[in-house]
Amino acid sequence: MTKVNRVQLFHPCKRVAVLVCGHELDDFSPTPLNRVHRNYMTLRMEAALRRCYPDLAQETREHIKMFRAKFGKIDPASIIKDAQRMYAAHESPDYAHFGPADDLKTYLSNLFDYVHADQFLKRPASHQYDPLHKILAGIEGKGTLSRVAREVNKTLLSLCKQSNPDTLTIIFLTGHGTDMTFGELSYGALLNRLDWIAGKKVIFDFSCHSGALVDWVRESPYSGDYLVISASKSDEESVDFLERRLLDDLIAHILANRPIGEFVCHRYAIRGISSMTPMMHRGFDVVI
Repeated sequence: MTKVNRVQLFHPCKRVAVLVCGHELDDFSPTPLNRVHRNYMTLRMEAALRRCYPDLAQETREHIKMFRAKFGKIDPASIIKDAQRMYAAHESPDYAHFGPADDLKTYLSNLFDYVHADQFLKRPASHQYDPLHKILAGIEGKGTLSRVAREVNKTLLSLCKQSNPDTLTIIFLTGHGTDMTFGELSYGALLNRLDWIAGKKVIFDFSCHSGALVDWVRESPYSGDYLVISASKSDEESVDFLERRLLDDLIAHILANRPIGEFVCHRYAIRGISSMTPMMHRGFDVVI
């Protein structure tokens, strides 16, 4: 390992990744819009980690089949109307004044790219992850956040048996969050599982109050094994549109092959109405 800015630059011999979208349909999210968007965020992170856009043809065909069975024919015009209706009805000023019109256009075009998978480039991956697990949001309705928690626990337990001191484990989380939990998975339970995985761990948490995870890690006796970036402070809610901007910056940083610990966490805001401030804990550094 090489000494860099008082933390060590880790050179992993093995890389594994667990990408989790925990945003399900419930009373808070009455339309499929946010769920599809967060699935798309998860797939974008996979593309960045592998340095390619994966071949999603078969996976997307199956997703569209389920999507249509639940919500009917996918029509861009109806999705736009659905989005406008949701934002107009929402009481929060975050949604009533989310940004300029071109921001909505870009946001919706990202959804179309995911739903139709027409714009994904198909290139060989230059970065291999063995294994790379994806746990995407389902369409079953209420109660499915518990499914996500079960799958995460099962996946992390399996990684305990496969890891060694030279293993880098990357965790990407996007979905509902509180100051104690990601979805139905408590941060205490998550860290307990991760502590048993040998090597170093990088966590990206794109959820409300995700700064709480940074606080948990800082109090851990194994904090030197963790590098964590949260979308917001522990007392802040994160906003989809701001998270997308943060993800854009983070992916650009990853693709530039720069150490993650050098990423600059600055405040993101929507016209001064809503804001979020990413946080970082850096127990080591690594290029992913």
